[in-house]
Amino acid sequence: MRTRHNLILIMVLLAIPGLLWAADGPGKTISITKVLSTRASTAATAGSQSPVISFSASGSNSSKKGRGIGNSPETTGKETVLEFKTMVGVDGPFLGNANPIRGVPGGGRPWVLDLAHGRLRADGDLDILVKGLIIPASEGPQFGINPAGAFRAIVSCLTVDGFGNVVEENIITDPEDTQMIGDPENGDAHIRARIDLPDPCVAPIIFVTSQGGSWFASTGAGVIPASP
Repeated sequence: MRTRHNLILIMVLLAIPGLLWAADGPGKTISITKVLSTRASTAATAGSQSPVISFSASGSNSSKKGRGIGNSPETTGKETVLEFKTMVGVDGPFLGNANPIRGVPGGGRPWVLDLAHGRLRADGDLDILVKGLIIPASEGPQFGINPAGAFRAIVSCLTVDGFGNVVEENIITDPEDTQMIGDPENGDAHIRARIDLPDPCVAPIIFVTSQGGSWFASTGAGVIPASP
């Protein structure tokens, strides 16, 4: 008898996929607790020691809601928002105020660089290293150096204001967040800062800038063609 009732429970378990489909089609929420409990109760009455098994099957109509595609999951603050291993020096149509990026004007002369890499985390931790960020010697005999002294950085985000409008928000680092490496004229610098990112921060761009906030290098790739 025990073997027979065990077989009944196994047959019920094998029938679960059909039960899920039959409950008004796929994706619906049903409970099969009652079905299994009834079988187990019958077995217990007959003296079987088979355990009572309880399941809850749920589909896309479950009352437990996810965050949905397009929403950022909860973060610890240490997640990397943006990591880069290259930047683009300002030149051509981006010089000066002709074509500011997110309201950030370009430097007045072309800038080149040898190396750049950095990272921005969700908690606002910003870490940038640049080397050889200078105005090239082709601009004149007084150049081939960084004439700007210490650099700063700007993180630019698109965000949403209290009225639901998309707006730009630019956060600039403090002067003391920059450590020039060796002779400042070499254009080598390490920028380490903790900034207050807006929520949300969409499509961030990172700039290395002058003290006044004109950009010399921006996250990106390639070479901007010089103006004719």
